Amino acid sequence: MKEELYEIIKEAKNGKIIISNDEWNISFNTIIENNNTFINEENDITLIIKDENKTLELLNEYIELSLNNNKIPKYLNDKDKIKYLITYLIVNASTEDLHNINDYIKRRINFIKDKTFEMFTQSKKIPLVMNFSNSNLIIQKEENSPSMETPNRIKLKLALSDDENVFYNLPSVYYGIDNDTCYLYALLNEKERKDINPMTKKYTSKINRLLFKLNSDVKDLDEYKIDDEENIKDVSMSFVFALNIFISILQNKGIKKLKIIPYLPLRYNSRNQAAKESDNKEELQIRNDNIQYNLTNKLIRTIRRLSYQNKALEIENLPYEIDEFLTANINNRTNSLDNMLLEETNRKINNYKEGKTI
Repeated sequence: MKEELYEIIKEAKNGKIIISNDEWNISFNTIIENNNTFINEENDITLIIKDENKTLELLNEYIELSLNNNKIPKYLNDKDKIKYLITYLIVNASTEDLHNINDYIKRRINFIKDKTFEMFTQSKKIPLVMNFSNSNLIIQKEENSPSMETPNRIKLKLALSDDENVFYNLPSVYYGIDNDTCYLYALLNEKERKDINPMTKKYTSKINRLLFKLNSDVKDLDEYKIDDEENIKDVSMSFVFALNIFISILQNKGIKKLKIIPYLPLRYNSRNQAAKESDNKEELQIRNDNIQYNLTNKLIRTIRRLSYQNKALEIENLPYEIDEFLTANINNRTNSLDNMLLEETNRKINNYKEGKTI
Protein backbone atom coordinates (compact mmCIF):
# COMPACT_ATOMS: atom_id res chain seq x y z
CA MET A 1 0.00 0.00 0.00
CA LYS A 2 2.79 2.41 0.94
CA GLU A 3 4.69 1.58 -2.24
CA GLU A 4 1.69 2.34 -4.46
CA LEU A 5 0.88 5.56 -2.58
CA TYR A 6 4.43 6.87 -2.95
CA GLU A 7 4.47 5.98 -6.64
CA ILE A 8 1.30 8.01 -7.12
CA ILE A 9 2.68 10.95 -5.14
CA LYS A 10 5.96 11.04 -7.10
CA GLU A 11 4.24 10.67 -10.47
CA ALA A 12 1.59 13.28 -9.65
CA LYS A 13 4.34 15.75 -8.83
CA ASN A 14 5.44 15.44 -12.46
CA GLY A 15 1.89 15.62 -13.86
CA LYS A 16 1.39 12.03 -15.08
CA ILE A 17 0.22 9.02 -13.07
CA ILE A 18 1.00 5.74 -14.84
CA ILE A 19 -1.46 2.86 -14.50
CA SER A 20 -0.98 -0.24 -16.66
CA ASN A 21 1.39 1.71 -18.94
CA ASP A 22 -1.27 4.39 -19.54
CA GLU A 23 -0.56 8.00 -18.56
CA TRP A 24 -3.25 9.88 -16.65
CA ASN A 25 -3.24 13.70 -16.60
CA ILE A 26 -3.24 14.12 -12.82
CA SER A 27 -0.93 16.56 -11.08
CA PHE A 28 -0.61 17.67 -7.47
CA ASN A 29 2.01 18.35 -4.83
CA THR A 30 2.19 16.41 -1.56
CA ILE A 31 3.31 17.41 1.91
CA ILE A 32 3.81 14.54 4.36
CA GLU A 33 4.22 16.16 7.76
CA ASN A 34 7.32 15.11 9.74
CA ASN A 35 8.59 13.27 6.68
CA ASN A 36 8.93 14.64 3.17
CA THR A 37 7.55 16.97 0.52
CA PHE A 38 7.03 16.45 -3.19
CA ILE A 39 6.71 19.90 -4.75
CA ASN A 40 6.55 21.08 -8.34
CA GLU A 41 6.05 24.85 -8.63
CA GLU A 42 3.84 24.36 -11.69
CA ASN A 43 1.24 22.51 -9.59
CA ASP A 44 -1.33 24.56 -7.67
CA ILE A 45 -3.08 21.70 -5.82
CA THR A 46 -1.62 20.11 -2.69
CA LEU A 47 -2.36 16.90 -0.79
CA ILE A 48 -1.46 17.17 2.91
CA ILE A 49 -0.88 13.98 4.90
CA LYS A 50 -0.73 14.83 8.61
CA ASP A 51 -0.53 11.29 10.01
CA GLU A 52 1.02 8.93 7.49
CA ASN A 53 0.54 5.74 9.52
CA LYS A 54 -3.17 6.47 9.99
CA THR A 55 -3.52 7.32 6.29
CA LEU A 56 -1.99 3.98 5.31
CA GLU A 57 -4.24 2.14 7.78
CA LEU A 58 -7.36 3.80 6.35
CA LEU A 59 -6.21 3.26 2.78
CA ASN A 60 -5.81 -0.43 3.51
CA GLU A 61 -9.42 -0.64 4.75
CA TYR A 62 -10.67 1.38 1.78
CA ILE A 63 -8.84 -0.84 -0.71
CA GLU A 64 -10.12 -4.05 0.89
CA LEU A 65 -13.70 -2.79 0.58
CA SER A 66 -13.28 -1.37 -2.94
CA LEU A 67 -11.64 -4.42 -4.51
CA ASN A 68 -15.09 -6.06 -4.47
CA ASN A 69 -16.34 -3.49 -6.98
CA ASN A 70 -16.97 -5.34 -10.25
CA LYS A 71 -16.50 -2.17 -12.31
CA ILE A 72 -12.74 -2.02 -11.78
CA PRO A 73 -11.14 -2.56 -15.22
CA LYS A 74 -10.50 -6.29 -15.67
CA TYR A 75 -7.16 -5.82 -17.44
CA LEU A 76 -5.43 -4.31 -14.37
CA ASN A 77 -3.03 -6.46 -12.39
CA ASP A 78 -3.18 -6.46 -8.58
CA LYS A 79 -0.72 -3.60 -8.12
CA ASP A 80 -2.39 -1.45 -10.78
CA LYS A 81 -5.80 -2.07 -9.21
CA ILE A 82 -4.46 -0.57 -5.98
CA LYS A 83 -2.95 2.40 -7.84
CA TYR A 84 -6.24 2.88 -9.72
CA LEU A 85 -8.29 2.89 -6.50
CA ILE A 86 -5.97 5.24 -4.59
CA THR A 87 -5.63 7.58 -7.58
CA TYR A 88 -9.37 8.02 -8.01
CA LEU A 89 -9.90 8.30 -4.28
CA ILE A 90 -7.60 11.34 -4.35
CA VAL A 91 -8.99 12.69 -7.63
CA ASN A 92 -12.51 12.73 -6.15
CA ALA A 93 -11.48 14.75 -3.09
CA SER A 94 -12.53 18.36 -2.59
CA THR A 95 -10.05 21.06 -1.63
CA GLU A 96 -10.76 20.63 2.09
CA ASP A 97 -10.62 16.85 1.73
CA LEU A 98 -7.10 17.08 0.30
CA HIS A 99 -6.03 18.99 3.41
CA ASN A 100 -7.82 16.59 5.78
CA ILE A 101 -7.25 13.34 3.95
CA ASN A 102 -7.87 10.94 6.86
CA ASP A 103 -11.33 12.37 7.57
CA TYR A 104 -12.09 12.11 3.87
CA ILE A 105 -11.04 8.45 3.62
CA LYS A 106 -13.14 7.62 6.69
CA ARG A 107 -16.12 9.24 5.00
CA ARG A 108 -15.55 7.29 1.78
CA ILE A 109 -15.35 4.07 3.80
CA ASN A 110 -18.69 4.95 5.40
CA PHE A 111 -20.15 5.64 1.94
CA ILE A 112 -19.29 2.08 0.89
CA LYS A 113 -20.56 0.52 4.12
CA ASP A 114 -23.79 2.54 4.16
CA LYS A 115 -27.01 0.46 4.01
CA THR A 116 -29.55 3.30 4.14
CA PHE A 117 -31.03 2.52 0.72
CA GLU A 118 -30.43 -1.22 0.73
CA MET A 119 -34.16 -1.72 0.14
CA PHE A 120 -33.67 -0.28 -3.34
CA THR A 121 -30.88 -2.67 -4.40
CA GLN A 122 -33.69 -4.51 -6.15
CA SER A 123 -35.77 -1.92 -8.01
CA LYS A 124 -38.97 -0.87 -6.28
CA LYS A 125 -42.16 0.37 -7.93
CA ILE A 126 -44.26 3.06 -6.30
CA PRO A 127 -47.62 3.58 -8.04
CA LEU A 128 -48.55 7.17 -8.89
CA VAL A 129 -52.16 7.62 -9.91
CA MET A 130 -53.74 11.03 -9.51
CA ASN A 131 -51.43 13.26 -11.54
CA PHE A 132 -49.30 10.79 -13.47
CA SER A 133 -51.63 8.86 -15.77
CA ASN A 134 -51.32 5.54 -13.92
CA SER A 135 -47.54 5.46 -13.90
CA ASN A 136 -45.06 3.81 -11.57
CA LEU A 137 -42.11 5.59 -10.03
CA ILE A 138 -39.21 3.11 -10.22
CA ILE A 139 -36.33 3.53 -7.79
CA GLN A 140 -33.11 1.53 -7.83
CA LYS A 141 -29.78 1.84 -6.03
CA GLU A 142 -26.73 1.04 -8.15
CA GLU A 143 -23.01 0.82 -7.53
CA ASN A 144 -20.76 3.26 -9.38
CA SER A 145 -17.31 2.66 -10.76
CA PRO A 146 -14.56 3.68 -8.30
CA SER A 147 -13.60 6.31 -10.87
CA MET A 148 -16.83 8.20 -10.16
CA GLU A 149 -17.22 10.89 -7.53
CA THR A 150 -19.11 8.61 -5.15
CA PRO A 151 -19.74 4.84 -4.82
CA ASN A 152 -23.53 5.04 -5.06
CA ARG A 153 -26.30 6.39 -7.22
CA ILE A 154 -30.08 6.24 -7.18
CA LYS A 155 -31.65 5.69 -10.58
CA LEU A 156 -35.16 7.07 -11.08
CA LYS A 157 -37.67 6.67 -13.85
CA LEU A 158 -41.38 6.83 -14.55
CA ALA A 159 -43.05 4.04 -16.50
CA LEU A 160 -46.60 3.13 -17.47
CA SER A 161 -48.09 0.74 -14.95
CA ASP A 162 -49.14 -1.75 -17.60
CA ASP A 163 -46.10 -1.44 -19.89
CA GLU A 164 -42.64 -0.71 -18.47
CA ASN A 165 -41.25 -0.45 -21.99
CA VAL A 166 -42.95 2.94 -22.06
CA PHE A 167 -40.81 5.02 -19.73
CA TYR A 168 -39.32 8.41 -18.86
CA ASN A 169 -35.80 8.51 -17.40
CA LEU A 170 -35.30 11.03 -14.62
CA PRO A 171 -31.81 12.23 -13.62
CA SER A 172 -29.81 9.83 -11.47
CA VAL A 173 -28.67 11.06 -8.05
CA TYR A 174 -25.00 10.56 -7.15
CA TYR A 175 -24.69 10.55 -3.37
CA GLY A 176 -22.90 9.21 -0.32
CA ILE A 177 -24.23 8.89 3.24
CA ASP A 178 -22.13 9.24 6.37
CA ASN A 179 -24.17 8.85 9.58
CA ASP A 180 -27.04 11.38 9.36
CA THR A 181 -25.49 13.46 6.56
CA CYS A 182 -25.96 12.95 2.83
CA TYR A 183 -23.26 14.29 0.50
CA LEU A 184 -24.72 15.08 -2.91
CA TYR A 185 -22.29 15.15 -5.82
CA ALA A 186 -24.39 15.34 -8.97
CA LEU A 187 -27.70 14.96 -10.75
CA LEU A 188 -27.02 13.46 -14.17
CA ASN A 189 -29.28 12.48 -17.04
CA GLU A 190 -28.96 9.07 -18.61
CA LYS A 191 -27.55 9.02 -22.13
CA GLU A 192 -30.37 9.26 -24.65
CA ARG A 193 -31.10 6.04 -26.47
CA LYS A 194 -31.60 6.17 -30.21
CA ASP A 195 -33.91 3.16 -30.34
CA ILE A 196 -36.78 4.66 -28.29
CA ASN A 197 -40.15 3.30 -29.39
CA PRO A 198 -42.94 5.67 -30.57
CA MET A 199 -45.02 5.10 -27.43
CA THR A 200 -42.12 6.13 -25.22
CA LYS A 201 -41.59 9.27 -27.30
CA LYS A 202 -45.25 10.13 -26.84
CA TYR A 203 -45.08 9.36 -23.11
CA THR A 204 -41.92 11.50 -22.77
CA SER A 205 -43.67 14.49 -24.31
CA LYS A 206 -46.60 14.00 -21.96
CA ILE A 207 -44.40 13.84 -18.85
CA ASN A 208 -42.43 16.90 -19.98
CA ARG A 209 -45.68 18.87 -20.25
CA LEU A 210 -46.76 17.57 -16.85
CA LEU A 211 -43.47 18.50 -15.17
CA PHE A 212 -43.71 22.00 -16.58
CA LYS A 213 -46.55 22.50 -14.07
CA LEU A 214 -43.89 22.59 -11.36
CA ASN A 215 -43.43 26.20 -12.43
CA SER A 216 -47.07 27.11 -11.93
CA ASP A 217 -46.63 28.63 -8.46
CA VAL A 218 -43.11 29.97 -8.79
CA LYS A 219 -42.49 33.68 -9.14
CA ASP A 220 -39.36 35.55 -10.20
CA LEU A 221 -38.31 36.39 -6.66
CA ASP A 222 -35.31 38.68 -6.35
CA GLU A 223 -33.93 36.91 -3.29
CA TYR A 224 -33.55 33.71 -5.26
CA LYS A 225 -31.64 35.26 -8.15
CA ILE A 226 -28.11 34.04 -8.72
CA ASP A 227 -27.27 37.09 -10.83
CA ASP A 228 -29.14 39.66 -12.92
CA GLU A 229 -30.27 37.09 -15.46
CA GLU A 230 -30.80 33.79 -13.63
CA ASN A 231 -33.48 32.94 -11.10
CA ILE A 232 -35.18 29.89 -9.66
CA LYS A 233 -37.30 29.30 -12.76
CA ASP A 234 -34.20 28.72 -14.88
CA VAL A 235 -33.70 25.06 -13.95
CA SER A 236 -34.73 21.76 -15.50
CA MET A 237 -38.08 20.51 -14.22
CA SER A 238 -36.95 16.89 -14.36
CA PHE A 239 -34.04 17.83 -12.07
CA VAL A 240 -36.36 19.53 -9.56
CA PHE A 241 -38.69 16.55 -9.61
CA ALA A 242 -35.87 13.99 -9.18
CA LEU A 243 -34.29 15.99 -6.38
CA ASN A 244 -37.61 16.22 -4.54
CA ILE A 245 -38.03 12.44 -4.75
CA PHE A 246 -34.55 12.01 -3.31
CA ILE A 247 -35.20 14.50 -0.50
CA SER A 248 -38.40 12.61 0.37
CA ILE A 249 -36.45 9.35 0.62
CA LEU A 250 -33.79 10.99 2.80
CA GLN A 251 -36.48 12.51 4.98
CA ASN A 252 -38.11 9.13 5.54
CA LYS A 253 -34.77 7.56 6.41
CA GLY A 254 -34.06 10.19 9.07
CA ILE A 255 -31.21 11.91 7.24
CA LYS A 256 -31.06 15.40 8.73
CA LYS A 257 -28.30 17.14 6.77
CA LEU A 258 -27.52 17.60 3.09
CA LYS A 259 -24.14 18.81 1.84
CA ILE A 260 -23.52 19.71 -1.79
CA ILE A 261 -19.99 19.24 -3.14
CA PRO A 262 -19.40 22.21 -5.45
CA TYR A 263 -15.90 21.59 -6.78
CA LEU A 264 -13.42 18.74 -7.14
CA PRO A 265 -10.18 20.50 -8.16
CA LEU A 266 -8.25 17.48 -9.44
CA ARG A 267 -11.07 16.34 -11.73
CA TYR A 268 -11.34 19.83 -13.20
CA ASN A 269 -7.56 20.20 -13.47
CA SER A 270 -7.18 16.80 -15.15
CA ARG A 271 -9.65 17.73 -17.88
CA ASN A 272 -7.85 21.05 -18.34
CA GLN A 273 -4.49 19.30 -18.72
CA ALA A 274 -5.96 16.98 -21.34
CA ALA A 275 -7.40 19.99 -23.19
CA LYS A 276 -4.03 21.77 -23.24
CA GLU A 277 -2.40 18.75 -24.89
CA SER A 278 -5.12 18.39 -27.53
CA ASP A 279 -5.32 19.84 -31.03
CA ASN A 280 -8.82 21.05 -30.05
CA LYS A 281 -7.55 22.95 -27.01
CA GLU A 282 -10.06 25.82 -27.04
CA GLU A 283 -13.06 23.57 -27.73
CA LEU A 284 -12.15 21.15 -24.95
CA GLN A 285 -11.53 23.93 -22.42
CA ILE A 286 -15.00 25.36 -23.16
CA ARG A 287 -16.43 21.84 -22.73
CA ASN A 288 -14.60 21.48 -19.41
CA ASP A 289 -16.00 24.78 -18.14
CA ASN A 290 -19.50 23.72 -19.23
CA ILE A 291 -19.16 20.41 -17.38
CA GLN A 292 -18.11 22.27 -14.24
CA TYR A 293 -20.98 24.75 -14.65
CA ASN A 294 -23.54 21.97 -14.98
CA LEU A 295 -22.13 20.07 -11.99
CA THR A 296 -22.04 23.06 -9.66
CA ASN A 297 -24.14 26.06 -10.64
CA LYS A 298 -27.00 24.01 -12.03
CA LEU A 299 -27.11 21.74 -8.98
CA ILE A 300 -26.95 24.67 -6.56
CA ARG A 301 -29.73 26.49 -8.39
CA THR A 302 -31.86 23.34 -8.34
CA ILE A 303 -31.39 23.01 -4.57
CA ARG A 304 -32.32 26.67 -4.05
CA ARG A 305 -35.33 26.27 -6.30
CA LEU A 306 -36.64 23.19 -4.51
CA SER A 307 -36.20 24.87 -1.12
CA TYR A 308 -38.74 27.46 -2.30
CA GLN A 309 -41.37 24.81 -3.00
CA ASN A 310 -40.48 22.22 -0.34
CA LYS A 311 -40.20 23.80 3.10
CA ALA A 312 -38.73 20.59 4.53
CA LEU A 313 -35.50 21.65 2.82
CA GLU A 314 -33.88 24.62 4.57
CA ILE A 315 -30.64 26.07 3.22
CA GLU A 316 -28.22 26.80 6.04
CA ASN A 317 -25.35 28.29 4.07
CA LEU A 318 -24.13 28.63 0.48
CA PRO A 319 -20.69 27.42 -0.69
CA TYR A 320 -17.72 29.26 0.86
CA GLU A 321 -19.85 31.26 3.30
CA ILE A 322 -18.67 28.98 6.14
CA ASP A 323 -16.96 26.08 4.36
CA GLU A 324 -16.85 24.80 0.80
CA PHE A 325 -20.26 23.10 0.92
CA LEU A 326 -23.78 24.22 0.30
CA THR A 327 -25.38 22.92 3.48
CA ALA A 328 -29.10 22.35 3.97
CA ASN A 329 -31.19 20.92 6.79
CA ILE A 330 -33.94 18.38 6.15
CA ASN A 331 -36.76 18.59 8.67
CA ASN A 332 -39.59 16.10 9.17
CA ARG A 333 -42.37 18.24 7.69
CA THR A 334 -44.35 16.16 5.19
CA ASN A 335 -47.10 18.69 4.47
CA SER A 336 -44.83 21.48 3.32
CA LEU A 337 -45.17 21.26 -0.48
CA ASP A 338 -47.02 23.81 -2.58
CA ASN A 339 -47.30 21.79 -5.78
CA MET A 340 -49.59 18.82 -6.43
CA LEU A 341 -46.97 16.82 -8.36
CA LEU A 342 -44.40 17.14 -5.61
CA GLU A 343 -47.03 16.48 -2.95
CA GLU A 344 -48.24 13.24 -4.52
CA THR A 345 -44.77 11.73 -4.88
CA ASN A 346 -43.84 12.80 -1.35
CA ARG A 347 -46.98 11.21 0.09
CA LYS A 348 -46.54 7.98 -1.88
CA ILE A 349 -42.94 7.60 -0.75
CA ASN A 350 -44.03 8.19 2.85
CA ASN A 351 -46.75 5.56 2.55
CA TYR A 352 -44.34 3.09 0.99
CA LYS A 353 -41.85 3.56 3.80
CA GLU A 354 -44.53 3.14 6.45
CA GLY A 355 -45.78 -0.08 4.85
CA LYS A 356 -49.22 1.29 4.07
CA THR A 357 -51.28 0.21 1.09
CA ILE A 358 -50.41 2.44 -1.84
